[in-house]
Amino acid sequence: MPNSARTQFVASLLERRLPFVLLSVLALHYLWFVYSSAPNIPYHDDIIDFLRFVNRVADADSFWTALQEGFRQYNEHRTSASRLQVYIAYLIEGDVNFRTLAVLGNIALLLILFLFYIAARNDRRCWLYVLVAALLLLNLRAYRIVLWGQPALAYFYVYFYAFACIFALHRVTPARFLLAALLCSLSSMTLASGQIVWLFGLASLLHQSLWNRRCSVIYPALWLLLSIVMLLVWRIGFIAETPELSAEALAQLAKSHPRVLLDPTVSELLIRYASFFMVILGGAITATDAHLAVCFGSIMLGLLCFVTFRYYREEDVRLILCCWFAVATLAAVAVGRSAMLPPESALLSNNRYGFFSVMVMCTLVMEMQLRLSVFKTSMAYLLLALAVSYSVWSYQRFVGPLEQFLSARYESYNESPYYVIGYPMSATASIVAKAVKAGRYIPPCRPYPSCEEQTLTTDSLRP
Repeated sequence: MPNSARTQFVASLLERRLPFVLLSVLALHYLWFVYSSAPNIPYHDDIIDFLRFVNRVADADSFWTALQEGFRQYNEHRTSASRLQVYIAYLIEGDVNFRTLAVLGNIALLLILFLFYIAARNDRRCWLYVLVAALLLLNLRAYRIVLWGQPALAYFYVYFYAFACIFALHRVTPARFLLAALLCSLSSMTLASGQIVWLFGLASLLHQSLWNRRCSVIYPALWLLLSIVMLLVWRIGFIAETPELSAEALAQLAKSHPRVLLDPTVSELLIRYASFFMVILGGAITATDAHLAVCFGSIMLGLLCFVTFRYYREEDVRLILCCWFAVATLAAVAVGRSAMLPPESALLSNNRYGFFSVMVMCTLVMEMQLRLSVFKTSMAYLLLALAVSYSVWSYQRFVGPLEQFLSARYESYNESPYYVIGYPMSATASIVAKAVKAGRYIPPCRPYPSCEEQTLTTDSLRP
């Protein structure tokens, strides 16, 4: 084989074929891990948001009543898109299986990686770049939601729908416009923060019409009108939940949680917002050190600003807009949660917030790989090595807490079933009991999971 042909073969092997194989193995292993580890046990939000919904829709006396149940708010969110997925899965399987819902939720991460491939498919190293993003995304940093159906469907799909909306609007046509509007609506009906994507859709269309002159200004005008209509529809019947506490309750809250802001000044609120935002932004690489999180978050924000100002004139700004959407959703969480939850507590105790940082990180890394010439050299493999190190660290660091989390779920199911914060246990137990009686949910044996191991052992002894 001539040297030039051998060189081309090795380059193709390292840059395309081997990364594609490794990516496929990583994705399949991740889905297998989710399927084999997620228990078919409803937990907290699963019961109120999903199982109660299925009960009510199945018992509804009209299509309109069922539609109202799907549109009914859950806390400060509309979760209609997730409920639709749950009901379709229920119709296909014949019962609500929470292991299936966990797998279905994690499929959104693979769909996001597919969008990354679409952005990079014209680059000869596209599979290498997507492999790096997959290593940063498919791990246990947000272990609490990976094996938990309701937040997996919410947190993962709100990004997929939003990113897909931004991708659909690129080089807009009437058909792409309608598809993007549908995807934006699904994002809005997954989490409250998904409404922000309408703003980034408008930014994409303004960029195409005013800067690149690729489409008529009618598109952004129609998008703005549609956004207003959809956001008004979202608020139909919406009730803002603001609990009223007595003076005695406020005093007790201040005593037990001294860092909760009960009557803050504007400056105190702004400082808390900023600190909460920066800590959570950098939470991808730590779950304990707030100072390290702030440093890493500042670096990511600086790099994102650099990439934005350096490449905003380019025709394709899809990944830049996706990065800023991820940052904006994190900012929305900071506004909604920071007064009641100090930044250090959010980093330590609320593992799901780590996913926001991971999403910013992997999207930014994908954008930088495509834009910066330094990653067209052997530096790409150094970045791959760093991504592998991060993935290994995340598993080593969080597999223990994940096992503790699962053990707590098993114990809750075995000893005091179906406890949900803010709801009497009799109410949540009746929801599950109703679903079990109607055959809509088939619970596993107790004590779980040891009973399943005993069943497997007994079955193996039968002739």
